[in-house]
Amino acid sequence: MNITQFAFKQNRLIYFFLLSLVLGGIGSYMLMSKLEDPEIKVKTALIITPYPGASATEVEQSVTKILENEIRTMSGLGDITSRSLPNMSEITVNLATTISESKVEQCWDVLRKKINDAKSRLPDDVMAPLIFDDFGDMYGLFYAMTSEGFSYDEMRQYARKIKDKLLTIDGVKRVNLNGEQQAIIDIKIPIDRLANLKILPIDVISTLENHLAIVYPGDYLSSEKSIRVSVNRQLKTVEDIGNLTISDDDNMQYRLKDIATVERSYKEAPHSKMFHNNLPSIGISIAINPGESVVEIGEKIEEKIASIKKELPIGLEFEKVYFQSDLVKAALDSFIVNLLESVLIVVIIIMLVMGWRSGIVVGSSLLFSIIGTFPFMLLAGGTIQRVSLASFIVAMGMLVDNAIVVIDGIYKDLKNNKEREAAMLNTPKHNAWPLLAATLIAILAFIPVYLSPDDTGTYTKDLFLVLAISLLLSWILSVLQVPLFANSILKKPDQRKNNKKTSTLNTKIKPVIIWGIQHPKTIIGTSILLLIISFWSFSYVKQSFFPNMPYAQNFMEYKLPEGTQTKRLEHDLSQISHWLLQNPKIKSVTSSLGGTPTRYSLVRGVPDGSLSYGELIIEYVDVEAAKEQSPVIENYVRKNYPDAYVKLKNYSLMFVDGLVEVQFFGDDIDTLKDLARQAQKVFSDESAINNATIKNNWEPKTPYIHVDYKQNEATHFRAERQDVGLAILMANQGIPISRYFEEDYEIPVQFKVTNQDKQNLNNLKHIPVWGGNSVNLPIKEILEQDIPLDQVEDQILQSTPLSALADISIDWEEPVIRHTNGQRCIKISCDPNQGITGAEVMTLVQNKIEAIDLPAGYSMEWQGEAGDQEKSLRYILMFLPVAIFGIIVLLLSLFKSYRKMGIIIICLVFSLIGVFPALLLAGKEFGFLAIIGVIGLMGMMIKNAIVLIEEIDRQINSGKDFYQAIVDSSLSRVQPVMMASLTTILGMIPLIGDVFFGAMAVTIMGGLLVGTLITLVILPLLYFIIYKNHKIKSTNEIA
Repeated sequence: MNITQFAFKQNRLIYFFLLSLVLGGIGSYMLMSKLEDPEIKVKTALIITPYPGASATEVEQSVTKILENEIRTMSGLGDITSRSLPNMSEITVNLATTISESKVEQCWDVLRKKINDAKSRLPDDVMAPLIFDDFGDMYGLFYAMTSEGFSYDEMRQYARKIKDKLLTIDGVKRVNLNGEQQAIIDIKIPIDRLANLKILPIDVISTLENHLAIVYPGDYLSSEKSIRVSVNRQLKTVEDIGNLTISDDDNMQYRLKDIATVERSYKEAPHSKMFHNNLPSIGISIAINPGESVVEIGEKIEEKIASIKKELPIGLEFEKVYFQSDLVKAALDSFIVNLLESVLIVVIIIMLVMGWRSGIVVGSSLLFSIIGTFPFMLLAGGTIQRVSLASFIVAMGMLVDNAIVVIDGIYKDLKNNKEREAAMLNTPKHNAWPLLAATLIAILAFIPVYLSPDDTGTYTKDLFLVLAISLLLSWILSVLQVPLFANSILKKPDQRKNNKKTSTLNTKIKPVIIWGIQHPKTIIGTSILLLIISFWSFSYVKQSFFPNMPYAQNFMEYKLPEGTQTKRLEHDLSQISHWLLQNPKIKSVTSSLGGTPTRYSLVRGVPDGSLSYGELIIEYVDVEAAKEQSPVIENYVRKNYPDAYVKLKNYSLMFVDGLVEVQFFGDDIDTLKDLARQAQKVFSDESAINNATIKNNWEPKTPYIHVDYKQNEATHFRAERQDVGLAILMANQGIPISRYFEEDYEIPVQFKVTNQDKQNLNNLKHIPVWGGNSVNLPIKEILEQDIPLDQVEDQILQSTPLSALADISIDWEEPVIRHTNGQRCIKISCDPNQGITGAEVMTLVQNKIEAIDLPAGYSMEWQGEAGDQEKSLRYILMFLPVAIFGIIVLLLSLFKSYRKMGIIIICLVFSLIGVFPALLLAGKEFGFLAIIGVIGLMGMMIKNAIVLIEEIDRQINSGKDFYQAIVDSSLSRVQPVMMASLTTILGMIPLIGDVFFGAMAVTIMGGLLVGTLITLVILPLLYFIIYKNHKIKSTNEIA
């Protein structure tokens, strides 16, 4: 009993199976996570180590190198990059992309241990390293809470209450608040007042610390109980601080507010600040738990926000900055429409060519295959996102192919007056195993994508899952469901009408097949010539590994020279935002100071933070407006803010500074910078490169004030280096001396000596320094009363000008030193002009860059698009032999012939004739998704070739003349091959305009268009040439 016989005998079971597929598919679709992109865990940790007072070089040598060397003893590492900055070391640790997500947390535990082991080797005054291993969480639901007439304190209070409420939603993992402004208590005392009142700064500081510090009084022990004792804090308001009593040396008491200004304010140079449409705002970004549906969580959040709004005062508003839920819903709607259009096109074509009854049978099989895939995807951990949905469209042609072969065979058997039951069983019986082999080969073609252990493999994993599940299901349905439905729906064909259709089609194709067999040199020679022309046309096809995402939003990186004050940055971004908001094609502008407000999207990188870096997230009315306005905006900002580095970036999977990047490694900073200048000169000489985008990732040297402490002079005044540093800090930024609490909110208390002009170097000389010890007091003279005590007192209370203790000058230093994998390195990047690809620029500059003379011990490597492409394809190419091996094994098992396998391989090569010209004519770029399209094309071609060769063998083995068997077999495959190709080609039409999957669609369409002729003309010719001198009795003898 074959499979189809089983289906007829157990038809109720089969119908139950089909009903279960439909219900299970619908239920699974509802349960599956719906995302914008496949989930990829970002395997990155950030280590921040403060080293106050150290230069970038000191940080590099004393902190960064020590930590890097320890970290590099870990296994499973990718690149380690670092920035050594004044006062701080920042190390970014990337795990190898091949590390499984289940082992990431274990790696971070090892990292913490390594850092802890290295602590003992750091200088004593280095603060403890901070490890952020949740750096990769995606906060894809991102609001801006704007205000008019509210202070940052009021905004913070409301934002924190909202955060607490959002965290109660099931599925919400974290909620971050971005752009909060740190309140401070500023205590400012004029220098002259301190001197006149005989009050030392330490008197004020110690008094404040005494009243603000938490006191531990222990427990009260009674005979039976132990009761905790609490000494309350006296200072509960800013007014309480102002009323604090300070005593001078004569025991005169003053209220602090009478001798100082005590006020609540905000930090002058905030590390982050945010505005939405030029209104002060706080970002509220939400990360969801893995496996949750962003659409469902987004709807819950919107409902919660709507209810929260009712409780808020007028003037506080919520605006979406980036809301992944909306993007996913739009993407799902678009892809479902595309999918339904494709299915409809396929069914209509089948109905037109094979009749409406055949159309219903094949169309139902297609729908069962698609719907039935979802339950198995759910079990395999698949998700609904752009890759999985597009995979269905890629599989469309292969899904209908099995059903078409079976229904066409049944149709022909009915036409040839075969008994109905025999007609239903004959084609599935003869074609089941060849179709299964062809289906498995099509699946094997995608196995390298699935086996690839890196992030590219993770991203495209669902492509393989969808194809494997749906194709296997389509084969099962072709031998179970199609015959059952055909038996119920198909009628015996009208001989006259059908013969007329078939004879018309065969009459046109038959002469072509015969002519091809009779003129082998012409056909083969022409095919080779066309193949050469196709490869030649490839040189004109634009190449881009991953396309930009089709979003109506992009972001501008705005970087001022290092050391620029935040006020200037805020002023510039405000002006630019104001200009942008006058544009009717722009909906909103979100500006962020200090860095990217939050990691809100998988398809964008996060630049290094800096007080001189700002970002504008620009929302347009639609995608076309974004394309049209981007160059206008970029040119305007560059023209009007010439000292800033300006770059508008689109969302993309390419996380690079520039499409073309080269990196130099070596020890000497000046040599590295010289190599960078040479590379930048090469870039700037190329007209294809946008000169405004050329940069290196180091900064020019910046000025710093060098205070040369003179120990001999300072000893006389009892002033240590620490006293000098504190005095300068007091006169500029202020000294944080304690903490003050308002309910659960911690506010630093800052002490500052005023009346110092920070912009004027000369005034630094007059900064007062108070000695911190009495080592050099004339004890003997005091005891012998040679020096009056009041004179000693004056000497102790007297400050000393900084100029008496140190020489002050201006020098220059490196503001940042970068490492990659423990080596100093400098990266130079650029982007091409509009209309030119990174690959084209690479061909222009590669030889010139590689011709730069590198000193001994120096090296270079390419990064950017070329580097990412190499990394992404590395593992796919590594596992390609696995696919080739599996395909060869199946072909040899099926045919037991090297010759037939060779025929199929030659046909695959010739199918490329249609690929590259199609990409060129359609204006599509060749990249990763086009490569996926080529792999899919190979699967379709192999399936058609297997079925045709099997048919030729069958007819030859039945005793038919060799030549006639080839021609008749080819004619018998004309309709199914053309139907499968036509349905696939037309079914791909909805994807042509898709920015992301358009190149893949065009690749398959162009390849199949030519591949149909190759299958029907060249394959029979090759079979004839190879076997014409062999007498064939059975398939086993064909070798």
